[in-house]
Amino acid sequence: RDGGKVRLPQNDGLAERMRKRNLEFELRYGAHGHTARAMEKLSERQEELLRVVVSCGMYPNLALPHEKNKERAASDCVFHTRQVPFVNLHPSSSMFAEAATALSPWEGFAFGSILQTHLPFLLHVTRCPVLPVVLLGAAVVDTSPDCRMLIADEWLQLTFEDAEDCLDALEQAYLLRISIQRSLDDQVAQLFEADCEDDVEGEFAEATLPKPPPSAPLRLRQLARRSPKRCRGADLEARMLSFWHWKVAFKWQTLMPNEYAAYKKAGEGQRSDAGLAGAKADSSVVIKCWLRYGTVSEVGLDLASSLMSDHLAVAWKCPRCRHTFRFTRGDIAKHQSECIGDRELATGGPSSSRAP
Repeated sequence: RDGGKVRLPQNDGLAERMRKRNLEFELRYGAHGHTARAMEKLSERQEELLRVVVSCGMYPNLALPHEKNKERAASDCVFHTRQVPFVNLHPSSSMFAEAATALSPWEGFAFGSILQTHLPFLLHVTRCPVLPVVLLGAAVVDTSPDCRMLIADEWLQLTFEDAEDCLDALEQAYLLRISIQRSLDDQVAQLFEADCEDDVEGEFAEATLPKPPPSAPLRLRQLARRSPKRCRGADLEARMLSFWHWKVAFKWQTLMPNEYAAYKKAGEGQRSDAGLAGAKADSSVVIKCWLRYGTVSEVGLDLASSLMSDHLAVAWKCPRCRHTFRFTRGDIAKHQSECIGDRELATGGPSSSRAP
């Protein structure tokens, strides 16, 4: 301060140097191919492929809608995630106004983060199909012996009415995973103009895995034996988008660690009953590096076990009407109190009343 005046700091030339650097950058990279392509408007196909990459890259940040969201206001809609059992969509989200109806039965939200205030809120969401994101992003996928149930990374259970749908999904996911990995390896090798001597070929790594048991579905055993033809370029993009838009009927529910332990315990019991020696080690049932066969099961689940939660729906066959349902403990108790059995099965005559 000099004579009541504020003396400004002397200009040390920083602004001038930054201006020169910006000018040098523009002159050097302004006409570069990568820069020019980045400024181009994306086509609809490119936008879809970008959505695929972003959604799969966000996994396991996947939020699944509560089954009763359609009956609620947007502010009351809740979603299930791996990190937090129940979260809300942040009011600033562009999807907030249509949170109750934005998602179809096979879709969820891939999200960037969860903001914890008085409630946990989802931030930076994008709509995505659940099945492709899970099968392309999961580190480990467990299957049941009948291939009607998958559990991804010990937290997300997917059940299918038809085992063939499940096998179709696994075959497509395997082809895409191995093609994407090889394409990335090639691009990295070209970027650095050298191969890493420590790299192990995927075929060699998987060749050391044990063969699936004879009880496994034929298509799964064939998948374990063969190495698929690699997809490249436009063919890989087309197959990826086809899998992205593929619609198949399935149901999902999130699992707690104790619930996964119950399914795994039932799977161990079923493998022991089937006479699969050495089934204690997970490696004895690994089909691919990310796919494990027969490690989980609903057969023999103890519904009274402390590992089972009240909200968990499992396959249950009523001993009276002999129908199979996916029920929670509460649903089972209610059905047992109301079920009068199947008179047709019991008497051999026509039935005037059937269980719901």
